[in-house]
Amino acid sequence: MFKALGLIASVLAVSVSADPLKDALDGVQVYMTGELTFDQVFYDELVACMDVIDPRLHESTGAQWDGMIKYSSTQGDPIRNDTWVQCENNARWFEKNCTVQEYGQMPIWEPGNYASNLAYYHTTTEICSRQQWNLPEDDVKAMAITFAILAQGSAFWHGSETVNGGAADVIINDLFAYVAYQAVMRKVVPLESSIIHDLSLTPRASNGNQITSDFVDMYINDPVEEWGTKLEAADIPNLRLTMCGYFGTALSLLYEEDLVDSVVKFLLDQFPDITPDIKEFCIGEFLPELRLATVNFDLPQDEFLRLEGNTYSTLIKLFYAFLWQEEALSGADSDIWFQPITNQIGTFVLPLVNNLANALNNFTYSDAVDMQAGLNLYPGELWCNPVIPHPKWHVETSIALLDFTFHADEMFRILGQYNSA
Repeated sequence: MFKALGLIASVLAVSVSADPLKDALDGVQVYMTGELTFDQVFYDELVACMDVIDPRLHESTGAQWDGMIKYSSTQGDPIRNDTWVQCENNARWFEKNCTVQEYGQMPIWEPGNYASNLAYYHTTTEICSRQQWNLPEDDVKAMAITFAILAQGSAFWHGSETVNGGAADVIINDLFAYVAYQAVMRKVVPLESSIIHDLSLTPRASNGNQITSDFVDMYINDPVEEWGTKLEAADIPNLRLTMCGYFGTALSLLYEEDLVDSVVKFLLDQFPDITPDIKEFCIGEFLPELRLATVNFDLPQDEFLRLEGNTYSTLIKLFYAFLWQEEALSGADSDIWFQPITNQIGTFVLPLVNNLANALNNFTYSDAVDMQAGLNLYPGELWCNPVIPHPKWHVETSIALLDFTFHADEMFRILGQYNSA
């Protein structure tokens, strides 16, 4: 009984917090390192960034953390048969070290995978720090918002391993790519082509920016039990399809059709979870439509070299990130990626890979040292990164997807400048 009363008191204390985002991040810091306070300098930068992006965002991200705590207090949603299993049943996932975070009294199933999502907050602040954009301001802000809500959305999944948390992880991953993709393609006509602009044979219900705004409101206004259903109801293309459309476009602006077709087919074949319908749409519908829309595209040599370097740089970082995605490593030889020595080497090599990639691009970073080295991005990184694969996925994608936004900005510029209708 006293344990139950203590849990209720903890939840009530969270619910009346003046700054639930700060309290939640302090809670992660204590849980992962024993230190009492999350990095105050970075936190102030993050909140200032959020206030510039969208006046609702600070409240929304705090509501995400409060909602997760509430979901833990009820052990999930029994009505939807979505149980947040308690730590006594400890035979789950790779980390297999479920422990209870004191703040919120939440059972956290994958501590390293949970905390490492805070790296995406750094992607958000880096977007804020860049002063000059070719993209419209609304598109830049929408991209920054997606990373701010992804940080907690993915943490929800890795902490709880619930269906509700899983929806947040998957759908917001789908969303950030779609927002960037649609921003780039605003310069491609015909604007009414749903194949090009919606990655669909028919127009979608809403665009990525509107969906992003709706999600910000959802976290503030709707009960946590409804989040998963509303996230899954959003009409967003699968991340793999959007990436095929995005990089299919980039490659098509650089190379001949036969080479692009071969490269795209090869890349699609590297991911066993890509379904035939995605392959058929991307190769059979999207690329032919794109070629008609960019038939007059003419890129000068200096711009060609710049786009080529930026594209290779972004792809290098993304491919390195995929090495640490367990679901992509489920084959017979996947055990090697879970060995301590492999993870130690992977942590050591990560900044070297990023330095190599950065030699190919013309991007300027606000944090060109620590973030590109994968340092000081989340509490507990010193013991997680050298042992567990997935935190390196979060760290490296937080870095690679910043490049993705910068690459999108360049694509928007050159499509507007060199694609004559």
